[in-house]
Amino acid sequence: MTEQGIIKPLIFISHSAKDPQARTLLARLYRALSKDYEVLFDRVRLRAGNPWRRELHTWMALCHGAVIILSDDAVRHSPWVKKESAILVHRRERDDQFILIPVLTPVVSKGNLRQGDFQPLELDAIQMAEGETDSVVEQVLRGLEPLKETAYPTTPLQQVEYVVGDILSELDNKPFPNPLVVAAAKLGRRIGWRSDRRYSAQLARLLLSVDFEEALNTLVFLAVYFKEKKTVLRIVGQLEPFWVDPDAVSGLAWMNTQPRGQRAVSVSGVQYPFTGRCYIQRACSGTYNWTWVIIGSQKGLEELKPEERAKLIEEEIERQLLAHLKLDEELGAEPTTEDIERRLNQLEKEEPFFVLVPKGFSEEVTALLRKRFESFTFFMLEGSRAPTAPGLRDWQIMLLQPDLTAGRDQAVFDLIGSTKRKIDKTP
Repeated sequence: MTEQGIIKPLIFISHSAKDPQARTLLARLYRALSKDYEVLFDRVRLRAGNPWRRELHTWMALCHGAVIILSDDAVRHSPWVKKESAILVHRRERDDQFILIPVLTPVVSKGNLRQGDFQPLELDAIQMAEGETDSVVEQVLRGLEPLKETAYPTTPLQQVEYVVGDILSELDNKPFPNPLVVAAAKLGRRIGWRSDRRYSAQLARLLLSVDFEEALNTLVFLAVYFKEKKTVLRIVGQLEPFWVDPDAVSGLAWMNTQPRGQRAVSVSGVQYPFTGRCYIQRACSGTYNWTWVIIGSQKGLEELKPEERAKLIEEEIERQLLAHLKLDEELGAEPTTEDIERRLNQLEKEEPFFVLVPKGFSEEVTALLRKRFESFTFFMLEGSRAPTAPGLRDWQIMLLQPDLTAGRDQAVFDLIGSTKRKIDKTP
């Protein structure tokens, strides 16, 4: 582990500050956990003037474990506890080492969680802490104990942070005024030298917490100080998916658990395949890629019958899978469709598979493709429009929320392109 590593596991606590009982329990938990863990919750950690929503999102992606205090106000009236719960459940579904402990206060029952906005999260299926305050604190401490036995656990977002920090470390020893310190000041944050957190490591975390456009502007500012521009472009690539709202991707892992042939999500974006790719990478925190394939240009194929178009697309998808998963090396020079299908069924347990579908694509062809690739989640740029094709009418399609504002993904795509051009032109 590099010197960017942390000393204590990070624990995030989700709660509603309006409930006196929850506040009392929060204070007790904070005191009990602080000895062995770095505890993250808004009353202690958030600084005045910080973009607090983005910082909360960063905390939830960095933490190694989390506690959700399910008080009456949290369950009935707090939209933020519901959003945080969705994100934390998503973390748990894709990370076996992540520990999530829901805490039931006396006025809330498991039955309350089986209805309304909390119902899809299935929190009642997770081992909970409940009872009197002393007992709850003891249950939480016991539940988090495995994190102390894992030497310096690394979360997916920390891996991104380490990569960005390592790239920025080229500038750590630049003379005063150090450009990393100046960059942080431009973002409204003061950073100083720490033996366990160099300038580069601190700025890396900051870039993951600030507004996406501000992060890109910071990289343009820093570009002049690097020996090679491609180094800065590597950072742009690492940050690229972080314009996507983490709330919106929390359902991707859940969708992959739904019955085969019924897996589909939708957003109201227009930029293909950029938008779908960024959503998938955001769900992974950018550290590794779930497998996705794209439907290529259909220009000149409009006159073909749906069955003929579907067959051509199936062959193209198989070629992409062979290259991405290196199945040609594993299965032989010319694996059959049956060979590919058998291997995909085995790999399905390890990671989700996605087909990125262009906006306005034929529903008839999509229906045929889902019969061939039943284990795949189809990522569609259609917004909330309901399907009309016979093969899709009973097909579950989750609209990822919050919805994109009109033109948002196109604007981000253009901004990234503009940023890269500015970096390339830097002296």
